[in-house]
Amino acid sequence: MSIRTLAKGRMVVLSMSVVLGTILFSTQIKAAQKITTEQAAQLQKRLLDAMVAADWKTTANMMSDNLVYIHPNGLVNTKQQRLEPLLKGPSPVWTKIESKDVHVQVFTDTAIVTSETIFTHAPAPGSTPGQILDLRFTTVWANEKGTWRMVLWHCTTIPPKKS
Repeated sequence: MSIRTLAKGRMVVLSMSVVLGTILFSTQIKAAQKITTEQAAQLQKRLLDAMVAADWKTTANMMSDNLVYIHPNGLVNTKQQRLEPLLKGPSPVWTKIESKDVHVQVFTDTAIVTSETIFTHAPAPGSTPGQILDLRFTTVWANEKGTWRMVLWHCTTIPPKKS
């Protein structure tokens, strides 16, 4: 084995030690900023309330710049792609958003919120009353430098209940 190979091996071990130390240190810091299940549920409610109020500034501030937003039809948007039609279109978009069956799981620097949520769309001018969507959705919240932001929104349409 050459000296060059040994030196590269030591550099790799040293680099891995630095990375591992950084990860462990950052985990300790983030642990102090851990969110409770109640706080995560409140974040979710605040987001949905902002959406009903057409408060797009608050909505945008609660979204990560790395947001992945998945619609019921499978369309995937970035934060910018999701906000663009909301900023251009008629407001409000929704007249009511109600959640039930809310479940929250909290980890060191993430929280997962799932719920059944009914979205009542605002009627478009000159149209019939708004469409009602019954959705099962999941949001993932992450601590980004001390601020909790939504990094994932994924929703699926719940089929109508058979009578």
